[in-house]
Amino acid sequence: MKSDNGRWRWPLQAAVVGGAAFLLGLGLAPERAWANLLFLSFGLATLGLAGVFGIAVQYAGGPRQAPLRRACEALSRVLPYGAAGVLLVLLLHPSTWPWYGDPSLLHGAFKRLWLARGFFLARAVVILGLWLVFRALFVRVASPRRHAILAAGFCYVFAITLAVASFDWLMSLEPGWASTIFAFYHFAGLGAGGVAALILVHLHRHARTGTLAPPEFVHDLGQLLFAFCCLWVYMWFCQYLLIWYVNIPEESSFYARRLAGGWASLYYLGVLLGWGVPFLVLLPGRCKASPADALRGAPPAGAAGPGDGGGGGGGGGDGDS
Repeated sequence: MKSDNGRWRWPLQAAVVGGAAFLLGLGLAPERAWANLLFLSFGLATLGLAGVFGIAVQYAGGPRQAPLRRACEALSRVLPYGAAGVLLVLLLHPSTWPWYGDPSLLHGAFKRLWLARGFFLARAVVILGLWLVFRALFVRVASPRRHAILAAGFCYVFAITLAVASFDWLMSLEPGWASTIFAFYHFAGLGAGGVAALILVHLHRHARTGTLAPPEFVHDLGQLLFAFCCLWVYMWFCQYLLIWYVNIPEESSFYARRLAGGWASLYYLGVLLGWGVPFLVLLPGRCKASPADALRGAPPAGAAGPGDGGGGGGGGGDGDS
């Protein structure tokens, strides 16, 4: 029982601090508080979704390792909390999305139809419901054959719902801006943040039991984290380069806001944390198998990956207010 209390102590402390900060934000800057709750909840949901995706990859024919499956199952437990936060913003403060109270910001018949209030909320409920249902099925179903069928179905559901969620909940925060790379960018961020969290969960489990983490297993996760960090910065650069080269005001304004004033430092800090630090720490082969180096490379990637709103430092719409 003592170990269980210790296991839940820091999450409860983080929840108390976060709740107090949110209540304080509601009094000082309510719009900013709700936007931050959306970003935090989306990041938390994608971390949990990364755990579910890790389970699905193993059951769909990938290498099955019991330590990895247990770490993925542990990580997937945060999905309901992230989903609850997103749903809270959707129901209690939908004006977080500027077009919700002013449909004139939506140009084009398709965009007005796609972001119609009822359709927007219904899609969100379906997406969150699918994520939670698949997570519950993976944990409860014991049949290997059913696991394989579920995994194959989830891979399709995962690709479609993650793209729609990133478009709906983040990109639409700036209704006049669009990026076809946005969903791929968030998949790379989900991968980097998810693998970083898996490393931390796995090493924490071994630290609690007083055992040493297998170097081969840590090395595999280190290689995967290195790859996803490089994919993340590649998507980031592709999106930035295309917008910079074309230089259309409707698109370039997205980055102009993030490079103005104090937001510029957060913009570049996101790139440094999401790619620079993990790249330098994990580049040597021996470091990928070192738990100590994995602990140094994972937190920056986890901090910059899943909750990033699309351009580094500030997220979709953060630069406006």
